[in-house]
Amino acid sequence: MRVGLLIIVAAAPLASCGSGSTPSGETQTEPRSAVPTGPQKAVLEAHTVGDPTRPEVVGITNLPDGASLGVTLSRTQIGFTTDADATVSGGRFHFPPLTKDGGPLPPGSYRLDVSTPMARFQPPDVLALVGNEYSNYTGPRRMDPYGFGHTIEVETTYKVPGEMSADAVRKEQQRRYAELGQWARKSCAEIETPSIRASCLAETMKGVRDTMGIK
Repeated sequence: MRVGLLIIVAAAPLASCGSGSTPSGETQTEPRSAVPTGPQKAVLEAHTVGDPTRPEVVGITNLPDGASLGVTLSRTQIGFTTDADATVSGGRFHFPPLTKDGGPLPPGSYRLDVSTPMARFQPPDVLALVGNEYSNYTGPRRMDPYGFGHTIEVETTYKVPGEMSADAVRKEQQRRYAELGQWARKSCAEIETPSIRASCLAETMKGVRDTMGIK
């Protein structure tokens, strides 16, 4: 889907649990006008529906029709990430089911992010409405932490019912670590600078171990 920073303007956080959940204490409302007439607080409300092991993320927004959105579901403990794209239509969006290789998600806790891309990657007609750097919108989640371009993002914890056994977690870590090792060896071999190439694999895999909590 996307590599890099994502940007979401949000009026409310995502729901943090399974099927059909909605943000606590909130009532889903109809989206506001998707044609901004000046800086306004962006609306991005989302919740999950369907099978909690294959959740679909849906919601409303006042971003204009045709605006691109992305969702990412990740679990660093087992090195898992999946994502999907959606397009705003009629002030609404609906992502396809989030799965693990087309099957159910393993039980446990995940990080769930919904976002727009940086404004310059929106379609030209959408960019004209949202403004460079989403300048036609305001909100506490409009951010540019790395200086690459503003994003607007909302994140939460998503829980799949049940719990993986310690043995299942260890086996999944080993499987994923081996996959990432193959990818790292190929990528590092393509680096032209000898001094960088020599340390690439060891440093990359150390980062993987640290992220996944592998001792």
